[in-house]
Amino acid sequence: MAPYLIAGTVFVSAVASSYSEPAHAKISGRALMEQCVSSLTVAQTVCNSYIEGLIEGHTLSTGGTMGKTKFFCMPPNASTSKARKIIVKYLKKNAAELERNAGELVYQALADAWPCK
Repeated sequence: MAPYLIAGTVFVSAVASSYSEPAHAKISGRALMEQCVSSLTVAQTVCNSYIEGLIEGHTLSTGGTMGKTKFFCMPPNASTSKARKIIVKYLKKNAAELERNAGELVYQALADAWPCK
């Protein structure tokens, strides 16, 4: 877990500083896709960490007693690797949207692939 946290922190810091925006700057779909399709292990780890964080945040905020509406329903046997493939495919197919917030694009990709029934 610690390597994912460190890699994610490095990614967010690098992306935020490279755009001369505040540290709380949102990550674009383009920045996420660059990490996800990279051949570098550390970049893929950053991509997976970002995706896992969004999925876990979604699960925690929509489950239990909170009762919020779910945007997507991930199958129990689905992996982060499978989610990454779905997301990269979606980002490539929707290249005109890559300047949007990466989190929004990830949610949309997963909602399209794994709608709640």
